[in-house]
Amino acid sequence: MDAQTIDHALKSDLCCKKYYKNTLSCDQLPKIVKNSLYIINLSESWKNLGSHWVVCCSIPSNDYDIALCCSGGSQIHENKYIQHRVLEYSNNYYAFDKVIQDSNDTACGSISLVISWLLCRHVSAKNILNRFFNNVSSEAYIRDLFACHLAFCLFDIKRGTVASMFLDENFKKKVKNAKKNSRKKKLQSIKH
Repeated sequence: MDAQTIDHALKSDLCCKKYYKNTLSCDQLPKIVKNSLYIINLSESWKNLGSHWVVCCSIPSNDYDIALCCSGGSQIHENKYIQHRVLEYSNNYYAFDKVIQDSNDTACGSISLVISWLLCRHVSAKNILNRFFNNVSSEAYIRDLFACHLAFCLFDIKRGTVASMFLDENFKKKVKNAKKNSRKKKLQSIKH
């Protein structure tokens, strides 16, 4: 899912637009303020391809001041940009502690939208993980497909299809080609 689709969806929802600040790359994350929600790509802005969407939210909860919700289970310390901004805001943070997305699909944007929809309605990140994503199984792709369908309906997304939100074959080809080109460049630099 692209940044424009995410941005339009969150700006169109009555609850989300009160908290939503921006969709951006991790190196562009500004100083976080209370009652804000960001969708962050874990790749830097100068890279040609994004890698993975996560949600960063500072809507207060009884359990934490700020939350990082990553369907891939990324922790705050794994990204220096996010770590800096989160710890600058508060040491009382929460991060999903397990992988909830199938590694073979590209549903992270849709999952981030569904998580944002819930967070903006004051469902805590802990409750989202424990109540909606508590049983991670080998069939996580079924839940990912449901999350794509749910995001498509909740946000009345007009671009693309549920199937393209779930498995973006063009994106996967671009990633494969980028990795291949990177390997070629490394081999060329070693030879010279």
